[in-house]
Amino acid sequence: MSDLNFDTMELTFTTTTNAVLARAAQEANGLNDTPVDPAHILLAMTSLTSDFSVYKPLRELGFDYDDTLLQMGEYSRVGTFTYQRRMSPLYDEALRSAAYAASLRHGARMIGLGDLLVGIFAGNSPLVLDLMKQRGGHAQHGHGRDRRAG
Repeated sequence: MSDLNFDTMELTFTTTTNAVLARAAQEANGLNDTPVDPAHILLAMTSLTSDFSVYKPLRELGFDYDDTLLQMGEYSRVGTFTYQRRMSPLYDEALRSAAYAASLRHGARMIGLGDLLVGIFAGNSPLVLDLMKQRGGHAQHGHGRDRRAG
């Protein structure tokens, strides 16, 4: 389970965001029971063909569910997932970044899919960065830090 306690936060997840996070856990379980990483959230989001606001930008970046699943399956077979907890520390970092993104919207009460997408790409997940690199994306390190601290 994640270390984050969203019960004490003013923001909550939308129904669709909760469904994506649940699907991400299922995807991780299907990939040799690897810990849930931001890349699993990204994979779950690629399956949202009915939500065009997320599906279209991901398709434009070259993310397709079947292709991404195949690539992630390769990672799990060669053992590049190194986390030992059920939720990786990078999963928590992605959710913190999503919460921060939502908090920047005046009056926002919910963490939506757009916020979740920001959290995924803002973090330092080696798998997400590698998936982006394979698609020619320009991912930068260090943007997933909690901006409220220090």
